Amino acid sequence: VGRLLAANTLGGILGSVTVGFVAIPRLGMDPALSVLSALSVAAGVATWLLLSSGRAGGRTPALAAAAVLLYVGLLAHGGARLPEDWLAPSGALVAHREGRTATLAVVRERDALHLKMDGWWQGSDRWTHQAAAAHVPMLLHPAARRVLVVGAGTGQTPSRFLQHDVEALHCVDVEAEVFALIR
Repeated sequence: VGRLLAANTLGGILGSVTVGFVAIPRLGMDPALSVLSALSVAAGVATWLLLSSGRAGGRTPALAAAAVLLYVGLLAHGGARLPEDWLAPSGALVAHREGRTATLAVVRERDALHLKMDGWWQGSDRWTHQAAAAHVPMLLHPAARRVLVVGAGTGQTPSRFLQHDVEALHCVDVEAEVFALIR
């Protein structure tokens, strides 16, 4: 029991690391989920066939084939829309990117576009407090010519710095994909 539990724990750790750092970044969310669910069904059917060899009066292969057909049918007609259902459960997904550190989405909810990182709201295309975040430091230090913005968000703060007389504006973010998405 101890060895089985250790193997299960190791498998859980290796599986999580492989999916999170290899499968999703390389394949994308939807293809990775399809491959993983197909592997799970295949492993289940193989285990079922191995453990029931000779039992159940020869019905096991037919039942296993029925399970595979049920899986294929659910996959083809299940109605799940990835990444839409996960990224925009209460709106319409306009665009998305899978970055190295986060999944980014632009979601239309009512009459506004919202930027979300891993489901967390980052800003919208409407005026928010982020627009004022550039004006306050520029009013306190009007001679600033080089500006660094940490965290691009929806781009409201960097764009407001450009309304002032600055020579250079640099913007960094933990997720590089945000720059392509907010354009």
